[in-house]
Amino acid sequence: MNPRVLPLSSVEQHMKQKCRFLNLRDVITYYPDDKKLLGLTNRLHNYQAIRHDLRRAHNLLGEVIKVQNNQDLLKSPYLFSAGWFYAVILYARWFKSTEGRPRLGEDFFDGDTSLVDKHRYFIELRDKYIAHYEKEVIGKTEIYLTYSLSGDILELSPLCLEIYVQSKHDLFDLSKLIEAVHNKINDLVPKYEKELLEYIKGLPSFSKLFDHAKEASAVVESTAPCPYEYGFNLDERFKPNQSP
Repeated sequence: MNPRVLPLSSVEQHMKQKCRFLNLRDVITYYPDDKKLLGLTNRLHNYQAIRHDLRRAHNLLGEVIKVQNNQDLLKSPYLFSAGWFYAVILYARWFKSTEGRPRLGEDFFDGDTSLVDKHRYFIELRDKYIAHYEKEVIGKTEIYLTYSLSGDILELSPLCLEIYVQSKHDLFDLSKLIEAVHNKINDLVPKYEKELLEYIKGLPSFSKLFDHAKEASAVVESTAPCPYEYGFNLDERFKPNQSP
């Protein structure tokens, strides 16, 4: 099996020389019994994923805060709640048990009780309201018995009320938590990159992997779909959803 080799123009510009890259997943296949290589690679992969999720969550919160500050919440309440809840999910999921993935702990907050309390609030929000409706944390469903002044029962009147945030500070509190965790992860990633790269440089016969990369025929062009191939017109306004 030959490794997939792709041109990486942005790296070429940065390094000021022609270069290609090998997918580390393919490198691992050449050393199937090297548990340390697998462990170092998986560790870096996971922490890159954590950092990416935290950055996405932070950017999402920026958009949500922008909507709230512009007083446009009532114009797009579903987009607001979708962005807000997904930011909570992206943040919280790395503090939950996932097989084969690292699980972050409260030690990331260095004993700062204020951050720990806020963290626990958002974990509870994710667990008991967003993911599972166990507790009406920021919303509630009530059913009222409607009756006339003469005492006649008329109907049952349900009311579903969702308060998007307990307070305006919720959005900023989660942002602060994300920043605190992200900055620590961001310091770990270069360390893990260096450890993996140094180990790779010491692998036996590693230079043989580049023989295939030197062949022009090894370059694989991107197969990402182009939206125009599917008949999409990106300038066309979306039409309202209609029942069939």
